[in-house]
Amino acid sequence: MQLFERSTGSVTPTPAGLRYYKRCVEAVGTLEHAAEEARSLAGEVTGELRIGLMPTFTRACWRRCWTTFVPRWPGSAAAHR
Repeated sequence: MQLFERSTGSVTPTPAGLRYYKRCVEAVGTLEHAAEEARSLAGEVTGELRIGLMPTFTRACWRRCWTTFVPRWPGSAAAHR
């Protein structure tokens, strides 16, 4: 089954390729969710944290917040970046 159409200088997914990609993204999401559930059963804080900051706040306060967060939650993905 052809997943991509190739031409000079470009590669585009076929309808089958788009469907395959969608299912792969869903599968990876399911695996990540399963890992989060397992960690939560072990009493760990899980999930995704997104923070939006204004540039002036980031320069003024972010480093202090970050250095407080990482030691408190050493198993977080943030601690491993």
